[in-house]
Amino acid sequence: MTLQERHKIQYLVSAAVLFLILGLGNVIYGHAKYKEYKSIFKETTIEMNSTKDTINDSEKTRHLKRSQGRISFYKFFVKGGKVFLCISLFFFIIVFVMMDKKDKNIN
Repeated sequence: MTLQERHKIQYLVSAAVLFLILGLGNVIYGHAKYKEYKSIFKETTIEMNSTKDTINDSEKTRHLKRSQGRISFYKFFVKGGKVFLCISLFFFIIVFVMMDKKDKNIN
């Protein structure tokens, strides 16, 4: 294997590891925040159904809308993390194919 081929493989492995770390971070953090805002949404919904305070209802409605927006954002955030994981997998597959070709050329 030439020095240039080794550098290509090192760059691909580095990119794969970077996307793997980004993907895992997005999935883990996004899922935790998603669960947090989902529970806030449930609590606020239960509060609104149990009390009939019209003054506080507009504030609770705003809170519900904000929670729904955050829930949607973190769903998207988790999907982005999954995309990063797929890109990482793609780079690892390329590296393994390149290494396999080099091994066959040696034999």
